Amino acid sequence: MRKNLPLELSFIQEGKNAEKISNMLQHFPWLVIPKIYWKQTTDRVLVMEYIEGIHINDIDNLKKAKMDLVGISKKISQIYADMIFKYGYVHCDPHPGNVLVRKNARGSEEIVLLDHGLYTVSTIYTH
Repeated sequence: MRKNLPLELSFIQEGKNAEKISNMLQHFPWLVIPKIYWKQTTDRVLVMEYIEGIHINDIDNLKKAKMDLVGISKKISQIYADMIFKYGYVHCDPHPGNVLVRKNARGSEEIVLLDHGLYTVSTIYTH
């Protein structure tokens, strides 16, 4: 708690984490990380792009929106596999409130990853 709580409460750190993971995982065109507005962001205020989507545990609305549930599951698995095994930099708060799904202008599903306050360094990554 002594080490992680200050990191979790620092919005500057959260913004840096968001940009770091966005750069690391830019090879996934279907992954969306909200843009940070640095001019308005301070250690106590985080201003970022607002993105709408359906929470990954809202199965009824995902089905109503004709989302590919298996495809979504595979994409989330790919994100976390790369975090753990390729980069060793892992999002520590992957509950359903922090993962949204939306359709882009072409009608393809996108995964929106929120809350970048705390990451951990994995010791099992391959690089």
